Amino acid sequence: MVFAGAMLLLPFTHSGWASEVNDTQGPVIAIKSPRSGQKIITPAVIVSGTASDASTGKNGIASVTVNGEKADGDTATGTDTASWKKTVFLDASGTNTIVVVARDGAGNETTKALTINYATTPVLTVKTPTNNSSVTTAYITVKGTATDVRTGNSGIASVTVNGTRAANDTTTDAVKTASWSKSVDLFLGPNTITVIAADGLGYTTTQSIVVTRLPDLKGPVLTVRTPTNGQKITAYSLTVSGTASDATTGANGIASVTVNGVRASGDTAEGKATAKWSITLDTPPKTITVVATDTQGQSTRKSITVKPAHLGICDADPMVLEGSPGAKQSRGCIVNYTQTITDPAYIQRFGTDTVQRRYLVYAPSNLPETPVPVLFMFPGKGTNAETAAFYMSQTRFETLADRDGFVVVYGNGLPFVADGETRDGWMENGGDFQGCFLEHSGQGIDVQYVRDILDQLETELNIDRARVYATGISAGGGLCFQLALEAPDLVAAVAPVAGLPFQPAGIWLFYCNVHQDLGKVPIAMLAATADPFIAYQPGSSVRYPSAQYPGMEQTRDAWLSTMGISDAPTVEDFPDAVKTDSYQPQSGMTDSYVELYKYPPGLSGSELWYYKAVGAGHWWPNPTQMYYTLWPTYGKTNQDIDFADQAWAFFQRHSKQ
Repeated sequence: MVFAGAMLLLPFTHSGWASEVNDTQGPVIAIKSPRSGQKIITPAVIVSGTASDASTGKNGIASVTVNGEKADGDTATGTDTASWKKTVFLDASGTNTIVVVARDGAGNETTKALTINYATTPVLTVKTPTNNSSVTTAYITVKGTATDVRTGNSGIASVTVNGTRAANDTTTDAVKTASWSKSVDLFLGPNTITVIAADGLGYTTTQSIVVTRLPDLKGPVLTVRTPTNGQKITAYSLTVSGTASDATTGANGIASVTVNGVRASGDTAEGKATAKWSITLDTPPKTITVVATDTQGQSTRKSITVKPAHLGICDADPMVLEGSPGAKQSRGCIVNYTQTITDPAYIQRFGTDTVQRRYLVYAPSNLPETPVPVLFMFPGKGTNAETAAFYMSQTRFETLADRDGFVVVYGNGLPFVADGETRDGWMENGGDFQGCFLEHSGQGIDVQYVRDILDQLETELNIDRARVYATGISAGGGLCFQLALEAPDLVAAVAPVAGLPFQPAGIWLFYCNVHQDLGKVPIAMLAATADPFIAYQPGSSVRYPSAQYPGMEQTRDAWLSTMGISDAPTVEDFPDAVKTDSYQPQSGMTDSYVELYKYPPGLSGSELWYYKAVGAGHWWPNPTQMYYTLWPTYGKTNQDIDFADQAWAFFQRHSKQ
C-alpha cells in the first residue's frame, strides 16, 4: 500500500512499524536501597530499585538480575517500568559488592554495582573527649559505649584504651551496652588514644582520637576559710585553714600549700581532688599569705590581714589584779623572752648566761604611721609589770597613749634576789632591778633589757628612738637613774619617783659605769618626805634601818652639779585638793602637798625638775588612794597630782638630738 504525498513509507512488520534506527542502548537502572557504602548489621539485605527502557528504545525490560540471580518484578513491556527487588545474603568478610544487571527487549544490558559493609564487629562510640580536642590536664578520662546488639549479639568482652582495660567494659547480657571509662595520662603535645572493643566472638572494632595537652598556665583554686579578712584576733595562736583544688584549672593535683612560707598539713591532693589544709601559727602576724602550687608548678597566692588584739611579739595576757570595782586593768599584753647575759660578773653571780624576762606592752590601735615615742615604767622590788600598770599608775599612761599616740612598756625586774633575801611575800612574777648594786662591766643587765625591748618593739612598730623615756618607782626609779648614768644614748629623759638615789659620783654610784655623755639626760624626780623605804634625809629609813641613804635633796644636788646647772629654780605649788592624803603615824601630818622646783638647763643643755611631795609616802602620786591596809607599810600617796600626767608633760619637752 502506498500513500500519496511526500510521506516516507516504512516497511510494516508483523510486530508493528519498523524502527528508523536499530536499538543499541541499555535500559536505565535505579537502585533505591541500600545506598552504596551503607553499613548493614543484618546478614541479609533486600536490594530494590527500578529499570526502564522508556527513554532508550521502548523495548521493555526483559530481566533484572542481582548478583546473577533473577530479581522479583524484573520485567516490563514497552515504556513501562519494572520495580524489582532481591534478597541478598552477605558474606562475613565486611565489604560486599552487589551487581545489578538489567536487559531490555532488544538484548541491551545496563550494569550497576554498589558496595555495602556487613558489620559483624561491635559498635564502638567514644563520647569524650572529642577528636582533635585540647586540654591542659596531665590526664583525661576517656568515656564511651560499646555494644554487640544486632552485630552478632555475643556481648562485649572487653574495651581497652591504649592497651589497658577500661572500667565497666563488659556486658554479661548480649543485648546490653557497656558504658566504659578509662583515665589516660597525657604528655605535652599531641596524644593518640586508641580504643578497641571486642565482642564475645573475638571480633573487634578500633577507634583512635588525638588529644593535645597544652601547658597548664593557671594556678589552682585557693580558698582561705579561717580566719576571715579583717578578723580581730584575740588568741595568741591562730589556726589558718582552707582548701586548694586544681579540678577546674588543670586537674594536675596540689603539690603544696604554704602559709607565710611554712608548709601546711594536708596540703597535697591528686588530680581533681581537693586538699583540705591547715596550720597553727603561734604568733599570728598582721598579714597572712597563703600560696597553693599545683604539680605543674603553677601557683595561686592569697593574702589576708587580721587585726590582732595584741602585738605579734606577745604570748600571754597580763595578770588580772584585785582592785576596787571599775578599776581599769591594763589593755596590753605580756612578752616573755630569754635574755642573753654576756657580762662575766653577772654570769658568775647568777650561775647562768641566760635568764627569762618579761614585760607588759600597750600599743594603741590608733597609732600614727609616723615614728612614735616609747615610754617605760618600771615597778619596785618584789612586784611585777602589772603592778606598775594597775596599782601604781592606774593605767593612766595608757589613756594618755590613746590620746597622744605613744607606746607604753611596763618593765619587770629580774627573777633573782640579792644575797640573803628570799622571795617570800613577792607577787607572782615579781622581780628586782639590780641597778648599780651589782658589780658589772659596761652597761648593767637591766640596761641591756631595755635595749632588747626596743629592738623587739621595732620589729612591729614604727618607734622613734629619739623619744624613748623612762619612769618608775623605788627600784624602778633607781633604774631610771642608772639609764641616765650608763645609757644617755638610749633615753631622751627620765622621771624617777621615790627612786633608789644613784648618783653620778661618790658611794651612791656603786658599780655603775658612767657614759661619756653623762649629764645630758633631762630629769624630773619626785621625792617624798615621809617615805618609809627610801629616806628623804641622809641616813636610814623606817623599813631599812641599817641602810645609809644619801638624802634626796643631796641626790638632786649631785645631779645638778653634773648637769652644770647653777641657776636658782622657779617654784610652783600645786593646789592642795585632798586634805587627808598623809599617814599621820609616820609623817606627823594628815595632809600632803607637792612643790615643784624647775631648774633651768645648765651647761649640758638639760633641765631638772624636782617634785617635793611633803608628807607623802612610798607610792605613785595619783588621785586614787591606796588600800588602807597598806598605809602602815607604805604610808599614803599624795592625791593632789597624777604623776603620770606630770611625767608625760615633761617628756614631751625633750627628744634626743
